[in-house]
Amino acid sequence: MLVEGSRDKSVYLFSVEDFGVGIPEDMHDKVFGRFFRVSESSGNRVSGLGLGLFISARIIKQHGGNLWLQSQPGKGSKFFFSLPAKDD
Repeated sequence: MLVEGSRDKSVYLFSVEDFGVGIPEDMHDKVFGRFFRVSESSGNRVSGLGLGLFISARIIKQHGGNLWLQSQPGKGSKFFFSLPAKDD
């Protein structure tokens, strides 16, 4: 897993990359939904309750941020989220 973060004038940008099974493009819009779990190409479901990304997306959106991903089956996934930066 690889975690990165940066800031420009108005936005904090974070990314979390894994090297797991990846997510097919037709599922990208579904992964942030409640109880959604990705299935491996073998048909086995990935473990978990399907709530982690749903809860993360809700918290990030409530703070004025955005959440998205890049992924390819067999190559892992990279999740991004941004949050507005406030002046100190």
